[in-house]
Order: sequence, then structure tokens, then C-alpha cells
Amino acid sequence: MLVELYCRLIGIAYGQIGMIQACGGFFIYFVIMAENGFLPSDLFGIRRAWDDRSVTDLTDSYGQEWVSMTAFVKSHIT
Repeated sequence: MLVELYCRLIGIAYGQIGMIQACGGFFIYFVIMAENGFLPSDLFGIRRAWDDRSVTDLTDSYGQEWVSMTAFVKSHIT
């Protein structure tokens, strides 16, 4: 009986710690991306445009253009 209670308490504690760490990780991710020009509302679905070969530059939330590495190498080598 007591062992079952301890197992349940440990499971709840680790679950709660995991949720706190996951929320903290997402928060820091969005803060760092916002500091570099990408607000959270613009991040969802941006990977499709970033991977598109026809898009040579991508504009962030503040109007700055970002160039993918393949487009950068292609424009400087050829």
C-alpha cells in the first residue's frame, strides 16, 4: 500500500517537473526567435517557405530578409 503511494507520488512529481521544463523550453525558444526577428505568430508554417527552392529570401517580422545557405552559396559560386 505504501509503496504504491510512493510510486504514484513520484510519477506525479516527475510528470509535473517534465511539464514545467517543457513549458520553459518552449518559452525560451520563442524568446530567442523573437529576439532574432521572428515573432511567435509568424513561426508556424514558416518551414515550408524556408525549404522552398523558389524562395531565395525570407522576410521576418521586422522586415529583415534572411537568405538560406543554399541560396547564398548558389549566388556566390555561380
